[in-house]
Amino acid sequence: GIIFVLDSTRPNMAECADLLYDVLLQIQRTRPASVRTKASFRVLICCNKSDMKLAKNEKRIQLQLKTELNRLRGTRGAIESTDNGVSASRSADSNNASVLGKPGVPLDWSMDGGMPCEVSFVSCSCLYDNNDGLKGVRDFIEGVC
Repeated sequence: GIIFVLDSTRPNMAECADLLYDVLLQIQRTRPASVRTKASFRVLICCNKSDMKLAKNEKRIQLQLKTELNRLRGTRGAIESTDNGVSASRSADSNNASVLGKPGVPLDWSMDGGMPCEVSFVSCSCLYDNNDGLKGVRDFIEGVC
C-alpha cells in the first residue's frame, strides 16, 4: 500500500492531485483490471494537521482532489490525443494507457468510479499522537501487512 500525506492547513490541491494522478496511473498501468480487487492494493490519503484551526476537513479535501483529478484527466487525455494521434478514449486496461480511469466515466473514489485500487482518506495529527491522532494510519498499516 501507499500512504499519501498532505498538509490539510495549506494543501496545494493542483500539486497534490498531479502527484496522486501519477501514482494512481502507475498502479493502473501495472495492475490489470483482472487482478484488481478491493484488497489487492490500497492507497491511504492522510490529511495531516487536522487538529489545526485552519485545516480543511477530510470531505472538502476529497471533493477538491476529485475535482482536480478529473480536470487533469481531461487535460492529459487531450494532450495525449494531440501529441500521439491516439484516441483519449483508449481502454484504461491498456498497459500504456495515459488516462486514469474508465473512458467516459468521471472519476470517483470507488473502484467502480475508475480508481485502480482502493483509496481511502483519514484525518490525522502527527503532533498529538498521545490522543491517538495516527490511529487511522496505524489501522491502514496493520490492514496492509
